Amino acid sequence: VAVFGAPNEFGLDRWQTFRQTPGTLAGMYSARGNAEVRIMMGFESPGLRYDRHDAGAQKRLVADAFAGAGWCVPRLLELMADAPDFYFDSMCQVRMAEHSRGRVGLVGDAGYCASPLSGQGTSLAMVGAYLVAGELAADPDDPARALAACTARMRDWVVANQQLALVAAERTRERVDGAATMESLDEHWVASAANGIVLPEYPLPVPGEPSRA
Repeated sequence: VAVFGAPNEFGLDRWQTFRQTPGTLAGMYSARGNAEVRIMMGFESPGLRYDRHDAGAQKRLVADAFAGAGWCVPRLLELMADAPDFYFDSMCQVRMAEHSRGRVGLVGDAGYCASPLSGQGTSLAMVGAYLVAGELAADPDDPARALAACTARMRDWVVANQQLALVAAERTRERVDGAATMESLDEHWVASAANGIVLPEYPLPVPGEPSRA
C-alpha cells in the first residue's frame, strides 16, 4: 500500500471515495479542512524485494501495478510522482504472544499492528497507551508486572481486531468478484470487535504528589 498527500483538486467535502478492481484499490479522503486529500493505492502481489530507502523505485512499483487503470488513477499517479510525504510498505500484522519483556513494553503498531484493513490502528494504540499508563501508576514498584498486566488485558481484544482485518480483506475480494455484497461484513460483528474491551478506571494522581512510575 502507498499513502501520500495532495491538494484537494477533486472537490471532496468531508468525504472519501475508492475504486476497487480485482487485486487493486485506489482512493482518497479529504483532510485538513478539505484543503488536502490523503491518497491510498494498494495492490496484491507476491512478496516484493526493493530498496526501502529508494522512494523512486517504490513509486515505480505502484505505477506498474496500476498501469492502464481507469477512473482518476492516472491523475493519482501524477500526484504521487511529486509527493514529498510518500509512504510505501506491505499490508501486514504484528502478532506477538507478549507485548513486553521486563521493563520494555511495546505500544500500538510496534506490538500489535492490525493493519489499516482493520480500521482499528488508532484505537488499539490509544487503548494500549491508556493501559500502560494506568498499570504503571497502579503498580509502580514492579514495571515488568505492570506491563505484563497490559498484555493480559488486551490479548483477546487485539486478536479480535486482527481477525477483523483478515475477514475484511477476504470480504473485499469477494465483493469485487461479485460473490458478496457490501452488507456481507456484518456491522454488528465489526462493532463487537471494536468495542470488545472494558477499560478499568485507574485512580487519579494526587496533585503535587510525585509519580513513582
